[in-house]
Amino acid sequence: MSDFYPIFLRIKKRPVLVIGGGRVAERKINLLLEFEAEIFLVSKELTKRLKELVDRGEVKYLGRDFSVDYLDNKLLVIVATDNPLFNKYVAQEAEKKGILINVVDQPADCSFIVPSILKKGDLIIAISTSGKSPFLAKKIREELESKFGSEYRIFLEIFSAIRSILIESGKNQKKEILERLYNSDMLNKIKERDVEGMVKIISDLIC
Repeated sequence: MSDFYPIFLRIKKRPVLVIGGGRVAERKINLLLEFEAEIFLVSKELTKRLKELVDRGEVKYLGRDFSVDYLDNKLLVIVATDNPLFNKYVAQEAEKKGILINVVDQPADCSFIVPSILKKGDLIIAISTSGKSPFLAKKIREELESKFGSEYRIFLEIFSAIRSILIESGKNQKKEILERLYNSDMLNKIKERDVEGMVKIISDLIC
């Protein structure tokens, strides 16, 4: 049984501390930015990309040296340095303050782990091996990439819009109509950019 409970967390405009300025930290920060977190960074060295983010004000640089005070009022902490003992120390201090902590490549020191993510708009598929094999999680994600293309982003937007219309109209057959949409040829019409065919499917469903 896995030690980790799967959850999706809203981090938009919430404070996240990242410790480390190498390529791994850069990847973590790029993903955090995609979800609009407020990012604070501590590291002695920074990649070129991280320097640019700091210069543009997209990441707030706290300096070279870590202070326990930097943990205060943070939603999450991500540690990505090449010093296992230091990483463990930060994890222990974060645990004392009740802050969620992720230490890259040290799952025993994590209170949360970051899954491999496939994102198509609001469709997010997260794959985790509970920290046992990030490589396998990545490979599974790559396999899913071929199945879930960009058409799913558009399909989900259509699905959401129709669901809102049905709720506002008070239709009693919401579930049945949405099931018909799911089982329709809409995904293929989106792939083929057949706007007329898409409109006809929608019209048949809600009229």
